[in-house]
Amino acid sequence: MNPLTLAIFVINHSQENNSPVNNLELQKILYFLQLKNYQLTGSPLIVPDRFEAWEFGPVVREVYVRYSYYGASKIFMPQPQSHVRLDPALVNTIDYWSHSKPWVMVNYSHRAEGAWKQYYQTGCKNPIPEQAVKNEAEIYHEVDAAA
Repeated sequence: MNPLTLAIFVINHSQENNSPVNNLELQKILYFLQLKNYQLTGSPLIVPDRFEAWEFGPVVREVYVRYSYYGASKIFMPQPQSHVRLDPALVNTIDYWSHSKPWVMVNYSHRAEGAWKQYYQTGCKNPIPEQAVKNEAEIYHEVDAAA
């Protein structure tokens, strides 16, 4: 799925559930959806896998650029309707993370055993290889995030 199409779905769904997201939260949710989809299907949800290791976690550059003018503010602008149908487990992932604190999301994406930690270098925006994301999916658990 195209990352901008998925971003629109996440933004609209989060607004409909009274938990709008900002750009940072959107990026984390996209990454966690990628991890969850690997768990469910063994395949990436976002194709091609385009995550980069930025200072505050994994980022899809084109989504960041599209929504960067919101800064840290919530994205309230109605987005064009996307005709995306997600597995209910993925929708649950959106709901779980959209109700989390941003820094909980950042800390979880920065775990020592995660892909971001392996590829992040200060001042760089290194690509995170798809295999590294797939490997991280093996240890991804939403219930661990609150700990």
